[in-house]
Amino acid sequence: MFKSIQLEFRLCFGTSILLSPGPPSPPLEVTIVDASREHINVTWKLPAKDGGSPITGYHVEVAEARPELKWLRVNSRPIKELKFKIDDGIKPEKKYVIRVRAINSIGVSDPSEISDKVSTKDPDCNAHLELLKCKHSDAGAYTITLENSLGTCSGTINVKVIGKMILNVSLSNKYYNYSGDPLKLPAVVTGRPQPEVKWAKDEAEIDKERMIVETEGKKSTLFIKKAVRSDHGKYQITGTNSSGTKTAETRVDVMGQCFISNIH
Repeated sequence: MFKSIQLEFRLCFGTSILLSPGPPSPPLEVTIVDASREHINVTWKLPAKDGGSPITGYHVEVAEARPELKWLRVNSRPIKELKFKIDDGIKPEKKYVIRVRAINSIGVSDPSEISDKVSTKDPDCNAHLELLKCKHSDAGAYTITLENSLGTCSGTINVKVIGKMILNVSLSNKYYNYSGDPLKLPAVVTGRPQPEVKWAKDEAEIDKERMIVETEGKKSTLFIKKAVRSDHGKYQITGTNSSGTKTAETRVDVMGQCFISNIH
């Protein structure tokens, strides 16, 4: 129980006014700084009025965010600073609101305005590393380490750098060939890792009995020993590796033989 204190001021007109100190006004701007499953960090600002007596501390109260709020003081002694870490009286995966009261030698203030709702859950972690211009020398083991009040944990990933596949097909837009003559379609396919090469005619499998494909290194050639009229059409070559797939094509026209005989 606090004793009543009276202050007496005498004015020049002979009139006296008695002022009695009282409790301070409520603290201002209660703000949630951060939160996790185990704690909530909260700050606030000084009250607008100290009630005529210096402020000696603060009480912090928490309530689960429900239609009917049940307030619980979470500090055992008056708090001297304008901040407090709440690690008692809360449970994980719940929503809470917080209010603060100021204390002076006369008494305790009315509660502050209620804070915004805060969830007691660990924040999402979206850490990532981005290489803007990746080079082969960037390959290797990359480690990420996470640290909080409970300790640290790490994870490692091995990164392989694969060059972009370049498909270079040295085919003219169109080939002309006479029926009965050999047909040769040379191509160059480059990439890293070495692409798998596949030929097709009119987007279907080639006639492997008549058409021979020889691939060595980056060179791939399709041979036909004796072209016939039915060999005309579109020929596609496709290169595939872990970077993707690329295709190029050319058109072949097979013309009939022209014979000229002497007329006597």
